[in-house]
Amino acid sequence: MDNQLCYHLIHTNNTTAHPGRGIKRIMKSRSILKILISIALCSLTTTSNAFTNEQIINRVKELDTNKDGGVSMAEAEAGNALRIIHNFDKLDANKDGKVTVEEIEAVNK
Repeated sequence: MDNQLCYHLIHTNNTTAHPGRGIKRIMKSRSILKILISIALCSLTTTSNAFTNEQIINRVKELDTNKDGGVSMAEAEAGNALRIIHNFDKLDANKDGKVTVEEIEAVNK
């Protein structure tokens, strides 16, 4: 490709490959497409990582070995509940040392 054609492709709104569509328009539409794909992927990721109320209840019951209605850090560690372990301070809204179903649901909203 010669220098004049390169200059033309970069600095004008018309190209020989795409009559009537310039590089700027192509790049703009590619940027928009990237944004739309990113939004779609984020929504898929968010949806796939979300748990139903029933799943949360069942997991808390499974982890709550002393049956006090919540999951302590020790119970979370024993059950290898990584999301609870990594977010314990955020989840334990009332700072009573245990995470309940209600506290998890409040963060998930």
